[in-house]
Amino acid sequence: MVSTLRKLLVVLSFCFCLASETWAEVIEVNFYSQKIAVAFDASVAVPYTFQAGDESIRHYYHQLGQTNYRVILKSLQALKAKLNLNDWFYCELVRNTTDEIFKNHPVNYKQVFSWFVLTQSGYDVLLTYGQPFELYVYSKNEVYDRNVITLGHKQYISVDNFFSTHKAVTYCQFMPGIANSPFDFSITLPTFDRDSIIRVTKNFSFQGKEERYSYSVSKNFLECMKSYPRLKSANYFNVQISPATYQSLIPMLKKRITGLSNEEAVRYLLSFVRLTFSPKFDAENKPVDFHPMIAEETLYYEHGDCEGKSVLFYFLVKELVGAPMVALLYPNHINVAVQLDQAYGNAIKYNDALYTVCEPNVVGDIRDFDHRNAGQGYPPATVLVVN
Repeated sequence: MVSTLRKLLVVLSFCFCLASETWAEVIEVNFYSQKIAVAFDASVAVPYTFQAGDESIRHYYHQLGQTNYRVILKSLQALKAKLNLNDWFYCELVRNTTDEIFKNHPVNYKQVFSWFVLTQSGYDVLLTYGQPFELYVYSKNEVYDRNVITLGHKQYISVDNFFSTHKAVTYCQFMPGIANSPFDFSITLPTFDRDSIIRVTKNFSFQGKEERYSYSVSKNFLECMKSYPRLKSANYFNVQISPATYQSLIPMLKKRITGLSNEEAVRYLLSFVRLTFSPKFDAENKPVDFHPMIAEETLYYEHGDCEGKSVLFYFLVKELVGAPMVALLYPNHINVAVQLDQAYGNAIKYNDALYTVCEPNVVGDIRDFDHRNAGQGYPPATVLVVN
């Protein structure tokens, strides 16, 4: 009831803001499974043909600054708060809105308008004069497979993903300097009012008994991750699963391990991940791009590599057992180590505590945590995440 009232108040507040802007037009914008209303003033459609030159961009910037652009800015920022959008998804919303309002305009027109809105939203954005124009944001994150420009001590990362191969690039040196914080690529997924639900059923044999789990996954979450920039592996371990997936799966698993010791519960969850998702590389999980998978993705697909299965195992143990854990990065491999009452196998010592290494990416004897021969050992590992 409280949640419903809160949502109603947010909607009424948003409608009031639109009503108070008597000059505002409203346009419907596609954002994954939702159509959302964005308010704007028609004066922002400044007629202009863009040239690759600083004076041209400066002139447009000042022209647009004299319009009622604050209507669209206020609307977009209200939606950012309502939908819990991180910087990446806010950028996507800006792009989708720009594409809808200026659907008949050239790409470079849309690029410069997006640059203006992102700049006014507080981001440090660099506009380059390639064909088409390309947008880069100042960020401290380590992002892979993206064009990067370094200016002084600042790193600018492309949000366009054009994969340019040119060594030199010309950029607009007119930079309004409004920004006060770097663009954060850290993964948090939006709050959707509507979602497309996909039902998944997994069967596996545990200690000679057939077990079956039927649960939901969020199509929105799957779609969100397809175009998400690739980050360091540590970024994927603490991403929440969708409400639909949580509500349909976690209670079943919680009931299944009730009454088990921590060691027995960890063994069961390790078996669940090992035996329901065969070990394969992400590249074989079409149509998934080659990137580490969040837990939601691994729960959907038939296969998962060491990263995806370790992320899922880590999430389940953290949520259902609560035992201390570390995620471990080896050369070309990732796994998880869990602190148990008794350490097993080639345990890892971290902060004066022993952690039993667990290998989610194998299919084998459920009695074995790491599924390696005694004394074989592991190469040196880097601790990625600590719970």
